[in-house]
Amino acid sequence: MGEVRVTYETLFDLLRREKARNELQVLDKGFFEDVVSYLKEKEGMLEKASFSVGEKEKIRIQLKNVRKILKELYEIREKKVLGLALNKVRTGTELIDTSSFLGVEEDLFNDAVGLLTKYKEEVLLKVINGEAPKGFTEDKEQLRANQPQQSVAEKKMDSGQDKPGKVRFLADTPKFVGFDKEIYGPFKKGEEAELPGSVASLLLKKGRVEEA
Repeated sequence: MGEVRVTYETLFDLLRREKARNELQVLDKGFFEDVVSYLKEKEGMLEKASFSVGEKEKIRIQLKNVRKILKELYEIREKKVLGLALNKVRTGTELIDTSSFLGVEEDLFNDAVGLLTKYKEEVLLKVINGEAPKGFTEDKEQLRANQPQQSVAEKKMDSGQDKPGKVRFLADTPKFVGFDKEIYGPFKKGEEAELPGSVASLLLKKGRVEEA
């Protein structure tokens, strides 16, 4: 892709191009790092007194839109990477062009190929040879044991019971991203705020706030 400064316009153009073409499009190898720098730069503008309330609101809206673009761009590329992995396993071809992969996308591709190959060998090939597949019961149980348990706050959010709660901050708290992907803060010590139940519960658990 070459040296391209990340802006709202370039991100939108990258998404448009990724959607319009079947092949995985080439991105600069430092794309994710550049995006993170861009987001930090924009978020830093919200802290500057030189920007008016109206200008800051425009920046907030732009950041929200940028995050939507990034999510869609990631999911489109994810689908293409997984499609290539499926093609490799089904055809056995080694002629898969991985030059457009970002580092983490190559990891996703290799992991997907490994998992798909494992299931193909343990299910399809066994059935073809007249043997019933046994599955991976032990592997699944181990996987469940290693997975973090969903918190009460997350369960409430998933079930639609994420009711707002009013809290008082016990210390200065920088801005953070909640379970709903929205940005909250920053908050000053003693400041009161009404937050989603999932966010309030987590802050209470960590001792950052008390009920107001």
